[in-house]
Amino acid sequence: MSKRISSKFENVLFWSRWLLSPLYLGLVLVLLLVIVKFGQHFWVLVENMLAGHETSFTTDLLALLDLVLLSNLILIIVFAGYENFVSRIDAAHSSVDRPHWMGTIDFSGLKIKLIGSLVAISVIELLKDLIFCMILFYHYVQYKQQNKKQYKTFLITYNIWCYKAINHNKY
Repeated sequence: MSKRISSKFENVLFWSRWLLSPLYLGLVLVLLLVIVKFGQHFWVLVENMLAGHETSFTTDLLALLDLVLLSNLILIIVFAGYENFVSRIDAAHSSVDRPHWMGTIDFSGLKIKLIGSLVAISVIELLKDLIFCMILFYHYVQYKQQNKKQYKTFLITYNIWCYKAINHNKY
């Protein structure tokens, strides 16, 4: 009797891995949202270039790179997570353009890939914030030269914006 209950319980635990499937499908659907966001950022980049705003080109490009890295991170999690915790992806094993790491990455390798992607995304975010602060400083210098009396007010505003940008509260 105890053996049969134990066997049923283990079967329930084993089949519970399929509960992760909707989560991985949800991440695939999130990729569609990332594509929409990429299109929006790309449109902003084109508009800024046509309007002659060369200073924003780097930050707009970094936003696009950030979204691409985020998409790569989502795919790594979906493929490796599904294969490690749910089931093999048989369609990928018969495909000629299957990623070389697919099916061979274990949980510790997955963590290393995730950490590398997160570091790259964090560096891009920090670089965007730094460039934003540099642009603000450029405007501050111009403002100071034109309005010598009110530059202290602008300096306080500049410091607040940079603080918010660096702390990701955005401006």
